[in-house]
Amino acid sequence: MYLHEKELITQVRVYNTPEGYNNKKPYEAILTLQYIGDDEVFIEGLRGKVGIFIRNEIIELMKSKGVKLIRYLRNGKIRNVKVG
Repeated sequence: MYLHEKELITQVRVYNTPEGYNNKKPYEAILTLQYIGDDEVFIEGLRGKVGIFIRNEIIELMKSKGVKLIRYLRNGKIRNVKVG
């Protein structure tokens, strides 16, 4: 028997400064990423201030992890964002 573990849910926090997490500063926004597969995530639990800059940063972060599709629920509809 062989075991394989994979993280399927992660949390992203948005800070005003690069050292925000290490200095235990309050975060501006928080969101949960649920990995549906190797190349797809679903964003949920978004709270706080998120503008176009943060949206673009999230897209770049997902691109660096090999994600090709981001999904999220907005106004009762599932939205899709292609990455890359």
